[in-house]
Amino acid sequence: MTDILELEKHLKDNLEFPFLAEVCEYQENGILNEGDKVKVFSIQGSEDLYGIIVKAKSGRKTYHFPLYDLSVVDKKSDNYKQIEEYKTVFEKLFNSILEKGK
Repeated sequence: MTDILELEKHLKDNLEFPFLAEVCEYQENGILNEGDKVKVFSIQGSEDLYGIIVKAKSGRKTYHFPLYDLSVVDKKSDNYKQIEEYKTVFEKLFNSILEKGK
C-alpha cells in the first residue's frame, strides 16, 4: 500500500503552485473556518494523523493546514483531480492505520 511519504512526493511533483482552495471540513476550534478561502503555496510535510500539510495564506496570515481539509476552487483543474485522488487514498491509508491499532 502507498504510504504518506509517497503521496507527499507525488503531489510535490505534480501539483501546480500557487492555487486557490476553500476549507471544506468543519474545524472545531480551528484557525480557519469552513468556507474560508486560502491560497496554497507549497507542501510543508506530512503527518500520519493529518496527512499532507500545506503552507497557505489567507489575507496576510500564513498557516500550515491539512490538505485533506481543503478543496481546490477550480474544479476543472488538474490540481482538483490530484487532490481528490489523494483524499481517497489517504482515507484508505488512515483507516488501515486505525485498524492496526485495534
